[in-house]
Amino acid sequence: MKSILVVSITAATIIVVAALTLSAAAQPINDTYADDAFMQGRRYYMLRSGQIKMMVQADKNGTSPAFNYLLFDAHNAANSRIKSNACNYTKDEKYFSSSLRLRMKKYAFAALGNTCETRWTNCDGIPSADAELTRQTAEKWALTNKLTSPDAVVSGLYSAITASLPGCTGSNGAIDAGMLEYGNQWVRDASMTAIGVIHTGNFELSRAVFEHILTTMVQDEGVTMIAYGWQPGAPGSVESMSSIYPDATMALPVALNVIDPASELARQTILETEKLWNRRWSFGGHDRYHTSSQGDQPGPWPFATCFILRGEHEAGMYDYSRRSLEWLYQIDGGKAGLWYEVIPLIPSGYASAGLLPWTSGEVGFFIIHHLLGVKFDGDRMTIKPNLYETTAPVKADLRYRDSRIKLEITGGNGTVNHAIVNGKKIVPDKQGRIVVPSNFTGGTISININKAKS
Repeated sequence: MKSILVVSITAATIIVVAALTLSAAAQPINDTYADDAFMQGRRYYMLRSGQIKMMVQADKNGTSPAFNYLLFDAHNAANSRIKSNACNYTKDEKYFSSSLRLRMKKYAFAALGNTCETRWTNCDGIPSADAELTRQTAEKWALTNKLTSPDAVVSGLYSAITASLPGCTGSNGAIDAGMLEYGNQWVRDASMTAIGVIHTGNFELSRAVFEHILTTMVQDEGVTMIAYGWQPGAPGSVESMSSIYPDATMALPVALNVIDPASELARQTILETEKLWNRRWSFGGHDRYHTSSQGDQPGPWPFATCFILRGEHEAGMYDYSRRSLEWLYQIDGGKAGLWYEVIPLIPSGYASAGLLPWTSGEVGFFIIHHLLGVKFDGDRMTIKPNLYETTAPVKADLRYRDSRIKLEITGGNGTVNHAIVNGKKIVPDKQGRIVVPSNFTGGTISININKAKS
């Protein structure tokens, strides 16, 4: 049977059509895991209209309804710490009053999720929620960046984060750094999320985040807002020997070009972080540092994989970076552009495996900054694409200052051959970059890439 759910708010609309299994139980459904943040096959989609933040929950497993939504105050970061804070949550029925129900005569049937598959997609440049059978669109966000590529991983991830990041960010700049977990804000998390928001073209929203940081989250003495907790049963609390290194942040000097990414030092550093892959599990992903010293639950941390992904790519270790990127796309949250802070391995972590907007920001930054190679050297924009073999041709419509860039990258995945900037041919500099003229205010940039040497 085909069923349809329409969840609507002013700024955006998700329309999901899917093949569903129906439960004949007319009584309100109860599910032991309903209030847990994490469950295998559970994904979250974020939308926001003004001060209201909508969290759409899609469950592929379990006995709870396939689709529900929770409504939170986007201006209050603490509000989304737990599901019971949602304004549509009741003690008796939880949030199931929002679930997809089909009424046949006087009986209500709940649509369960065992055959449902959802994800964000891109339809004519518009971020949309896509179900297995039918594609429908969300309301178009005119200023949002757009990217198309035959590389489904790259285009799918970018489309997803351009939809999820604005949904996680309050119009006043407030961001719950760990939805369904912390209900707190960190300057670090908010800053990295804001950088990601910039790389989706949402400049005004990013500015609101930075203003919120400076006016609310930093004291006059320079003390920054931070919060921390300790997870019961974490390795660091029960194991007699703990190692500190390797640490995922070791990849950042390579990613940020603090050291030469083409150097042997950079390569050996990235290979050292490889020890964090599959530390105590077998389904991929990196730990944030040596698992024995974890103060939280063991398991792969998507934001740590993002750190290492960026270093891998800058170092030219594309096989490694591709593996990391594909893992981010395939793991829970990848299709929605909203990842758990950590994929928990111990049951005590299921209830509080929160959703981390920071990771979405890292993914957006990687695609624009590292993959497309759009960077700044002082006030001059430079472009040096570092594409995968399957990524070209790429078309991107990017917001740039008060205008836009129509960027097209064709050819292979090797060095830059030349560029045409608003009709003028430009050859790469000694570093292989296209240095965009200082008087460029917007327009078209077409870059031709040589085939990579085998």
